[in-house]
Amino acid sequence: MRRMVSGALVALTLILLLGSPARAQDEDFEPGQDNHLSWVSYDEAVSQAKTKYKPVMLYFYGDEGKDLCRLAETKIFKKSSLKTQAKKFAVVKLSSATEEKLTDKFSVPPGEFTIILTNFQLKEITKITSEKDLKKLSTFMKKAYKENSNQSKTLKKVADYYKKAMKYKDAKRVRDCVKILEAIAALRGKVDSPYIKKADDYLKQLEKAGAAALSEAEGLINQAESSLRQAQRHGSRHFRQEYLNNAQQKLSLIAQNYPVQSLMKRRTNAQARLAQISAEYQRLIQQEQEQDQDP
Repeated sequence: MRRMVSGALVALTLILLLGSPARAQDEDFEPGQDNHLSWVSYDEAVSQAKTKYKPVMLYFYGDEGKDLCRLAETKIFKKSSLKTQAKKFAVVKLSSATEEKLTDKFSVPPGEFTIILTNFQLKEITKITSEKDLKKLSTFMKKAYKENSNQSKTLKKVADYYKKAMKYKDAKRVRDCVKILEAIAALRGKVDSPYIKKADDYLKQLEKAGAAALSEAEGLINQAESSLRQAQRHGSRHFRQEYLNNAQQKLSLIAQNYPVQSLMKRRTNAQARLAQISAEYQRLIQQEQEQDQDP
């Protein structure tokens, strides 16, 4: 019995002096030492994202988030499903304690654990900061990869459609050109493309020129209305038909040369005013004819 007690005391003493294997392993762990994934530098990841349209996984590690870093590096990154997903990404590990520019850029607290999944333009798709989400990292990566693929395809289509729009422009097919450019401009904020800005700029030029032309047309419509009132007081011969004709011609040119959606309501209202003036003028003529026919 004494031997058993003595042996237990020796074992307890060794545990207290050396610590348990799990505790020793815990103290030895240093975040950022993982080698289970094919890590690349941040600059290399940016290059792969730009040239190969790859999504990016940014793993920020630090002592403040040591528990989550340990879970990621000793369990999550070891999983075969995670490794398969990671091959589709440019994966980067960064110290959240020292990489100040990048922690500021991606809003990561210094020293904390954070994983950020981005598209090929380094736009955040998912941010992981909790154990619950970390355990679902593989699922988040699948979704991010799919979203990135859709965005890259959209970007390529934007370039192709813009070139097609410019061909329509050169062929004087303005309506077809504008229709495509407005579809491109609607993607503003969803993907970053120089063609979206070019589409916006061209549409703004058309809108400005079209608005000026509409102001001229509205001036002609005002003249036609004034002429109609004069005719209603003094007879249809005082109506200036050329005002009506010139306004109608101007609106037709606007519809042909500036078919942008932003001007549609204003153009429709102007056309309605013209139709009303024409209808009232025709009623005036009919009234006069009926009066002439009375005995």
